Amino acid sequence: MQTQWFRFLMAMMVIGLLLGGTAQWTGLSFTTTAYAQAPATTGGGAAPAVDEKNKKPETFMDYWRQGGPTMWPLLGTAVWATAVLIELLIKLRIRVACPSEIIQQLYQTLLVKDYQKAWKIGMDNPCVVTRILCTALEKLPNGQEAFDTTALESASNETNVFRSKNAYINLNATIAPLLGLFGTIAGMMGAFNSMAFSGAVGDPSKLAGDIGTALVTTYTGLAIAIPGLCAYYILGNRIKKVMEYVQGRLTMLFDEIDFDNIPDDLVIVTKEARMAYLGGGKTGMASGASAPKVPAVKAKASTAAKPTAAPEATPAKEEHVACPNCSKEVTVGDKKCPHCNAELDWE
Repeated sequence: MQTQWFRFLMAMMVIGLLLGGTAQWTGLSFTTTAYAQAPATTGGGAAPAVDEKNKKPETFMDYWRQGGPTMWPLLGTAVWATAVLIELLIKLRIRVACPSEIIQQLYQTLLVKDYQKAWKIGMDNPCVVTRILCTALEKLPNGQEAFDTTALESASNETNVFRSKNAYINLNATIAPLLGLFGTIAGMMGAFNSMAFSGAVGDPSKLAGDIGTALVTTYTGLAIAIPGLCAYYILGNRIKKVMEYVQGRLTMLFDEIDFDNIPDDLVIVTKEARMAYLGGGKTGMASGASAPKVPAVKAKASTAAKPTAAPEATPAKEEHVACPNCSKEVTVGDKKCPHCNAELDWE
């Protein structure tokens, strides 16, 4: 619920800033009717000129212009922080980081000790849990110690990816007030210059525009920093929760690995299969993973063909007839009857 509110708040702020920036870029002006009307004239005289700088801001566009050039880097920080926030909100979900259907497939595969198939399932369905598992399975032939060390390093790398992205939100939350302070200093410099060189000491209206610039940029910087800082700590706790869940699923999978009975000639993935996965996408993955199995299948077929070669040398279907002497069955081509020893003459 909290993340939804922060998402809504950040999205509304960015949309408003984008509308204001687009309007200023294209020269549009969103003003109210009262603001756009010229003062009423008296005695048929011409309307007095309106001082655009000292007008009262009434619309978002007025405040945007009053903020000056500093509003653009503030807009950049808002867009950047919002993009990272949305990415983390999408990825930090249990069904994305640790899909239950993939866990079920991996569990059934490891239950029958088919480690090669488990590796292939993980590579075909990349997510946080499968990336950790596949990296560790590649070290399984080296023993349990190598397996555990690799799994810990891979889990740490996955956590650091999320923390690094979350750090960008903290960075923007830190930069935004500083940019607002930069605009404040610029506005105050303009106000002091007006006092020094334009005789604004006794005319507060001449200072209003510069002071407005100082306040608008400060307000915008705080509006970006406050929700960004809250989102940073909320996402930090979310990262911890998701990775703890992933660790629990991995522990369940690792329990099905029989480290005491690992074959000495076990090969989880060949160099050809790894290169296929690294370079060919999902199509190359399937072909690369099945390639090492082809020679084994051919060798088995050739081995099975050897015993059948001997029966094929003798007639598989021999023709039998009755012996003319004893009427018992003899094989066509025999010189003597095996029953009565009578000589057979074949035409």
